[in-house]
Amino acid sequence: MKSLWIMVFVPLLFWRCASTQPYVMITSENIIPITEEKTEYEIDIIDPGFNTCFLTQWNQAKDNSYKFYDTWNDRYVQAWNFKATHPMYGSFFNSTINYDINEDYGMEVSRKLYYYFSYVEDELNIPILN
Repeated sequence: MKSLWIMVFVPLLFWRCASTQPYVMITSENIIPITEEKTEYEIDIIDPGFNTCFLTQWNQAKDNSYKFYDTWNDRYVQAWNFKATHPMYGSFFNSTINYDINEDYGMEVSRKLYYYFSYVEDELNIPILN
């Protein structure tokens, strides 16, 4: 009786574990070339008051263009990095920001970075652009 169970169970186990996926033959017709990978950027601002300020200030009706945010961010980043490399401006500007005007960071990142610079100037009263 034990051997009967083994003779029935083992083939059944192999049959159930066998792959049910169909085989795909790779030919030149079914290959899709990957030409470009897009990099997605994310911005994390670690300032307890910023998120509340951002959510209350930004609304879709007053949203600006991507070019607007990109241009202002470039100006802000240049001023920020200048102050970060010159200790006479205090310890608030303790690190530089790696920002490239030619890189497409996406609307969300650009908008949030712009609003962070505005938050620093307006809410914290720390001038960035002089």
